[in-house]
Amino acid sequence: MISMIRTLLLRNLLQYLVDAGRVQEEEADVFTNEYTRYIDEVVAKDKSKYSDFQSNPNSAGDTDRIDVLFYNTMSSNKAFSK
Repeated sequence: MISMIRTLLLRNLLQYLVDAGRVQEEEADVFTNEYTRYIDEVVAKDKSKYSDFQSNPNSAGDTDRIDVLFYNTMSSNKAFSK
């Protein structure tokens, strides 16, 4: 259910970008499909990496970096490392 809501939010964002002339309609469809595949193939497999992600500083002042998380999960999957 949550993934459906997130997909809907992504589609709304992409529609805004299409309306603003920043993204073409065809690209928006590709982005939505890639997002759905990423959730199904990558996030579902390593769910703990995402649920344990710390964007706010912990007691030691450390935070996780989203770019590092994406790199670590996408770079090993050729479909997402274009």
